[in-house]
Amino acid sequence: MPEAVVAITGASGAQYGVRLVDELLGAGWQVSLIITSAGAINLDLECGITPHDIGERDGVTLEDNNNLAARSASGSARFDAYVVCPASGTTVGKIAAGISDNLATRSALGGVEGETQAHCSP
Repeated sequence: MPEAVVAITGASGAQYGVRLVDELLGAGWQVSLIITSAGAINLDLECGITPHDIGERDGVTLEDNNNLAARSASGSARFDAYVVCPASGTTVGKIAAGISDNLATRSALGGVEGETQAHCSP
């Protein structure tokens, strides 16, 4: 079964991240979901849901954005896709500069370091 890491960050467009998770689940993927604090605010404002609402879906593992020891933070853990959706300008800048100060940026950089591509969707 394919596995993806999906990070929902503070850019507007949280509904796109939720839709991505739903589509991946519908296609039989497992999802390790990371939601930043600003992403959680936008989930509430734009979608009327909490991170735990998404985390309770079958096939989703909700990760703590502060846990740099999570499986998705390891470059040796193999995932089939790394996606940041929506990707805030801050998150994109950190990834571009190689700054991995939270699980969302560390996971994306792990994808870049490995053979899996990391995708950012503003």
